[in-house]
Parts: sequence; C-alpha cells; structure tokens
Amino acid sequence: MPEVCLRLQDALGLDVNIAFFCLWWSNPEAALLDQERFDAIVRPAIEWHKAVVLPTRAARKAVKAELTRLSGDESTGVYRKLLEIEIETEHAEQIILARSAEEQTRTRPRGSEVSSHRAARNIALYRRHLTGGLTAKDCEDLGTLLSIGCRTTQDVALSQLAEWGLCPSRRVEDSQLHT
Repeated sequence: MPEVCLRLQDALGLDVNIAFFCLWWSNPEAALLDQERFDAIVRPAIEWHKAVVLPTRAARKAVKAELTRLSGDESTGVYRKLLEIEIETEHAEQIILARSAEEQTRTRPRGSEVSSHRAARNIALYRRHLTGGLTAKDCEDLGTLLSIGCRTTQDVALSQLAEWGLCPSRRVEDSQLHT
C-alpha cells in the first residue's frame, strides 16, 4: 500500500493522513459527515500539513539529494533525524484530525469496524481538496486504498467510488456494495 499512497500523493496532492482518516471515520459509530463538516474537520490538518509537514519533507528530500557533501555517518545522521521529525509531524497531524473530528461531531469511532461504502463517501468529500482530474490509474489506486483499508474486493471498492462519482461505473452485485 505504501506505493499506492505515494502515487496518489504525487498525482493528486493526496494527504495520506486525511485518506486514512476517511477510512477510520467510516466506522458505523462515527457521525456521518456532510461537505461542510468534513471541510471544518480537515481544515486544521491541511493548514498543519502545508505549514509543517511539507517543509519538513522538503528539507529531508533536499538533504538526501545533497548527501555527497557529507561523510557517510554525518549524512546518515542528518537524514535520519529529519525523517524522525517528519514522522512526528505526520503523527501530530493525525492527532489534529482526531481532535478536530471529535470537536466537530462530539463522537469518536470505537473498535476496528469500517464500512467501505462510508469510506468511499468520505473520500468523495475529500476529493474537492485534491488537485487535478482522476486518471484511470488514480481510480485503481483509490480502489486499492479502499479495498485494503476496508477489507473488501477491488471491484466492490471501485463500484462504491463510482457510486459517489469518483470513478467510472463498474457493475457489481448490489448485495456486495454496502459493506
């Protein structure tokens, strides 16, 4: 799944933390979100991502590109520290998302049950924050993200994404769609 997330990140500007939030918030105990509430929940995370995560990631990538200027131990140490900081900033973003969702909805998912139908709906709400049009490969990757995250088949995931207008329609038995 890491390759899928990286492709979507590069192609659409997907924030993996928000994509995972879409999966987590598909728990049947979580409040059903409309566009306004979804936007209010993700706004602080998007601001954090732009102000903190992306510059930290850029610094890490810049160091990686310039590693030849330092000795092996020096370059490895700097790169590792930046990677650790980047991971911590990503974790902080997850906390921001969870707190924002709780503040906006007064609910919190319990347990690990997820609904691929609700997750596809959440991804559709997130779509307006992504750049560019969805290609066939993007749809396939979103289907993979949804199928793995919600433990369903790729066909069901793609059909549910199509139901929310994200991907071309696919025919799947109705009994399989609302899992």
